[in-house]
Parts: sequence; C-alpha cells; structure tokens
Amino acid sequence: ALEIMAVQGLPDSLLGIAVQLNQGMIGRVAATQTPLRINDYSGWGDKLLLAPDVIAQHGAIGVPMLYQDRAVGVICVFEVRPERTFSDDDETILEALAAPAAVATINAEYYSRAHRLSQRMSVLLATQLRLSTQTTHPDVMLDTVCQTVISLFGCNGAAIWRWRTNLLERTAVRFVDNVTLPDPTLAWNEGLPGRALAQSVPLVEDDPDQTGVTHAALPMMWQGQPVGVLVATYASNEMRFSRDDIDLLSLFCQSVGAALINADLLNSLQAERDRLETILSSTVDPVLVADQAGRLALINPIATSALQAT
Repeated sequence: ALEIMAVQGLPDSLLGIAVQLNQGMIGRVAATQTPLRINDYSGWGDKLLLAPDVIAQHGAIGVPMLYQDRAVGVICVFEVRPERTFSDDDETILEALAAPAAVATINAEYYSRAHRLSQRMSVLLATQLRLSTQTTHPDVMLDTVCQTVISLFGCNGAAIWRWRTNLLERTAVRFVDNVTLPDPTLAWNEGLPGRALAQSVPLVEDDPDQTGVTHAALPMMWQGQPVGVLVATYASNEMRFSRDDIDLLSLFCQSVGAALINADLLNSLQAERDRLETILSSTVDPVLVADQAGRLALINPIATSALQAT
C-alpha cells in the first residue's frame, strides 16, 4: 500500500491515508509504473472519493517515483481550471522531478533505518551490560527485559517463559493493553513459544483468536541448551515486526539467556552457602573449614567460642 505523505493546496486531512495498488490514480500509477494523465478527474470513474476538494478537480497527472525499476512513490498534480490540461512537456518535467525525489526518498529511509537501529542497539547493549554485571534476581532481570522491549520497540506487551526441565513456565509478563497470551505452562513444541524453542528460531505469527494481534517468539539459548522464550506482542494492524526488529531481538535474547544462566548459578551458590551456614550454626560441635592453601574459610559459632576460651 501507499501512504499520502505530503500535500500542497489540498486538505491536510488527506495526510496518512493509505492507498492500495491499482486504487485510484495514485495506486494505478504505482502498479503500472507509468505516467497517467486525466483531462476530467471529477468525471473519471476510478477516482478516489477522499475529499470534495479532490473530487472537484479537473485535469490530473500522476508520475511514478522509480528507483532501480521499483516504484517508491507517486507524484500527482491536480488542476482546478477546466480549460487547463496537462501536456507531454508537463509529464516530462514531472518525470525529471520524480527521479531525484525517488533517490532522496530511499536515502531518507536508509538514514532513518540506520538511525533507528543505532539507537535501539545502544539501549540493548546498555541493558545487556547491566544485566551481566549486576547481581540481580532472575525475576527482576526478566521484568527489566520486558520493560526494555516494550519501550524500545513500541510493543503492546512482552512476556517470558523459562524452560524448566520438561516444560515452559511463564515467569514474567508486562502488558500495556489487555491481550490474551499463550498458556502459562507449555510443553516442548507446544504453542508459539514452544515451537520457537524447539526449532531454535524466531517465529512471528498473527494470533488466530485476536484480530490485529501479532506475536513474535524469540528463543533464548545458552551453549545450545534451551533457557526460555521471549514473546513480544503488537495489538494493532498498523504495527508489524520488521526483519531488523527480529534480528536485534534475537541478539538481545542470546545475551539475556547467558545472563539468566549466570544469575541462576549465583543464586544456587548463595542458597548452598546459606544452607551450609545454617548447618554450621546449628551443630553443637566446633567446625573449622580450611581451603586447599590451609587458610581458614569457615568457622561456626561453637568453634569461635572455643577458640576465644583458650
């Protein structure tokens, strides 16, 4: 589809209107990639009924903006004077203007894309660094990941499923709109999250039960082993995940997977240390533990009291 991006001498209400290929003069010029001249636009049967000001026009001409044999836009000019019709010279002039306009449009798109990628990558790298260097509980970490994805990509929500030996368990959810999610627990290869993890590839699908809702499921792996799945959601037909979005989110998810494994290991070590300290504190016998170099590593309160007494 095409979108009306600029108008001069026409109502601003036309801005943002989508036009399908072969629809009206704009769509026909884009589809055929050839100029089109109409002497009486108001009487033309295929005109777009967008606004009275447009319908009332007389002469009209449209030329495609071509870049490498691809139509990237259309320039249309309307005439209000009934005696004025567009000539071959007018068409030649408009085509001469359309060529550099097409190149400028492509350059602007490339710049916008590069700038957007750079901004998003900077935020994701900063988040990745924070997750990998700070001692954070996995639940807090996952909530941070969901918040980052929503704010950076403009999603309507994000959720994370962790892989727990034989099933996926949803452990983090953050949504700005009411959207129904896949089940909180899923088996291997079940549902969109389960299939993304089983195939180890990102999957993007329209929700079959919710109109306009699109989910992107991105697996989180560590050394080839499943860690979890991030699901980002758009709840609007106007928003879609681009290839750049999926590539960035995939890279981010790999770093999140590694950070989660590190957090799990740290929590396990801390839990083991707490358990050992509990055992040492409750035993009635003095206990001293030395490391391989002979240095004192642990001592329980009974041993401390005994040494102080001597």
